[in-house]
Amino acid sequence: MCILPPFIGFNTSTYNPQLPEEAKSSLELWLDSSNTNSVILTNDNLTQWSDLSGNNQHLYTQSSYYPQKLSGELNGKDVINFSSNASMRTNSNFSLSGVNAVAVFMVHKRYATINKAYEAIFSMGTETSHTGYAPCVLNTNTFAIAHSWGNIMEYTTESGYLNNWHIFSMLHPLGESTNDSLFLDGAIISTAVNTADINIGANTFKIGRWLDGTTYATSGSGLAELIILNSIPTATIRAQIEKYLAYKWGLTLK
Repeated sequence: MCILPPFIGFNTSTYNPQLPEEAKSSLELWLDSSNTNSVILTNDNLTQWSDLSGNNQHLYTQSSYYPQKLSGELNGKDVINFSSNASMRTNSNFSLSGVNAVAVFMVHKRYATINKAYEAIFSMGTETSHTGYAPCVLNTNTFAIAHSWGNIMEYTTESGYLNNWHIFSMLHPLGESTNDSLFLDGAIISTAVNTADINIGANTFKIGRWLDGTTYATSGSGLAELIILNSIPTATIRAQIEKYLAYKWGLTLK
């Protein structure tokens, strides 16, 4: 199903999509690669991606593994490419203690072939483990969400989705025996019952490569926008967030 402009005859060329105010009040992290003030380069290398949530959870490049800024890549806007072992992480602990849910919205594409069975797009955890919440790409053209890395919930997605830009929405009420929900471009793919809860204490938030045993793995992911909320939005607000992302990045909802 094609999403129409909000008003008949509305001039979409001048429409400036905005994140709903209801979502802003629950922000934990907000990364937007089209915001030129938040993407900081040093000698053409991406060294900082600033958090727009107001929580100052800025991400910094590790060592010399710099992500690439791809200018005008999606709907005329810049995106960030995390291929070639690129990674960024917070300098301070990223904690979700005291919240009762996690909701994630991201605009994602895979740029490189992965070299592991499971590779995280982002995660909360240490250098060698994902002790928190980690959406993953699999080498079987499948999307997964890992909780504490020992609880992997797999979702079958459409053929070829990894090589194209899509909007992913993930809703996770905290606690065991609750239902995770995954949406692709506004349409629900699946729900799965949690068999283990995520670690919401102090962790490092990280995008990109991580150490699996003695081998570094990279998701090869491209990210345009990443929004993390500390509550589950209503169906109406979820749809508004997805419409905001679709308008902004020139994507089509189902």
